[in-house]
Amino acid sequence: PDASIDYRTPSLMAVRWFNTTRPGLSAFARLGLSAIDNSASDARIPYEKQTSMQLAAGLGAQLRFARRLFLRADIDFYDRDHYYAGLAIGAVLGGSRQRSRPASVPAVTEQPEPQPETTPPPPPLPPPPAAAEPVCETVASVIEGVRFENNSDRLTEASRSILDEVVETLRSVQTDAVTVRAHTDSAGSDAYNLGLSVRRARTVADYLVTHGIDESHIRSEGLGEAQPVADNDTAAGRAQNRRVELLWRAEQCGVQD
Repeated sequence: PDASIDYRTPSLMAVRWFNTTRPGLSAFARLGLSAIDNSASDARIPYEKQTSMQLAAGLGAQLRFARRLFLRADIDFYDRDHYYAGLAIGAVLGGSRQRSRPASVPAVTEQPEPQPETTPPPPPLPPPPAAAEPVCETVASVIEGVRFENNSDRLTEASRSILDEVVETLRSVQTDAVTVRAHTDSAGSDAYNLGLSVRRARTVADYLVTHGIDESHIRSEGLGEAQPVADNDTAAGRAQNRRVELLWRAEQCGVQD
């Protein structure tokens, strides 16, 4: 049978978000602690056991370029010899209505004077096409409307209906890797919020499995209050931070031309 050495780097980091001059674009920075731990799936594999704590930091940006789509890029550094970089396209699931925004009035710009026409030089020859490479894109989305009972990992009845729609979506795209991530607001201690988010992520993952999603394709993560997307000083911001995210990858990778 196949054997492997697995590495885990759990981390607990505080996140600070920064607004930018471009609508829909925000940046963030993370700072905290992380641990490195490894293990072998077979006792016959020779390896060096590593367990250590170190400083962790990260940077990233998120761009919402459509009503239900956003692009997120981030990189996390764990000490001097390990880092994680990610790029994901996200889709918002669920049915919450967004408030309409007033249409912006275009600025009046002065038209430049026409320039005399000149014959452009011939374009350079295109380079030879590169070999096609497989593309396995990971889609990240927030499952809007998923709620739990207060200070509990028990799903509300409305949340079960929303997760039924998620199951149908995952079946239609034939996923082979699904990650459930749960987040909390900052009310309560860091340790309590981390444990609560772990239990809530596991509850959602178990619900998907009992409704037909392959258990071997699903993993769950609880991140506590470490990655807020809104201000925890307001009720609306805390409600946004109490969220469940879903990341999935299709079984069949496409080919990039």
